[in-house]
Amino acid sequence: MKKAGLILGIFTLLMFTFSSTAFSQGKSKGMNKEEKMGKRLDEMKERLNLPDTQTTQIEAISTKYITLVADARAKEYADEKGKKKAVRDIIKAQNDEIVALLDDTQKAEWKKMKEEKKEKMKKKRKERKSKKG
Repeated sequence: MKKAGLILGIFTLLMFTFSSTAFSQGKSKGMNKEEKMGKRLDEMKERLNLPDTQTTQIEAISTKYITLVADARAKEYADEKGKKKAVRDIIKAQNDEIVALLDDTQKAEWKKMKEEKKEKMKKKRKERKSKKG
């Protein structure tokens, strides 16, 4: 269970690399994947100043990779490391596709969003460890 939570955290971090205001306040609990993706896309559109064409392209990429990651998680692997590597490889491919759509200004903001999400995840991990320990 702990490993599944870690994989989900990594997936969320790398796939979307940002969170919406509602998500950060815990309001996204109970939302389905499409609703969460919509909120993330809204934030991307706002922070990256995405035109509708880029938003549509990123939505298609995200939808495709959600399916690929779900398939990778459902597949049997010799060990947990194999599964994690497969998921990471898929997420990296998704990130590469998204970055290819962005201009230099958008790439800089995208990188900033990823770092913010990474720091937030570190903080949450640390809080969980302190509660358990």
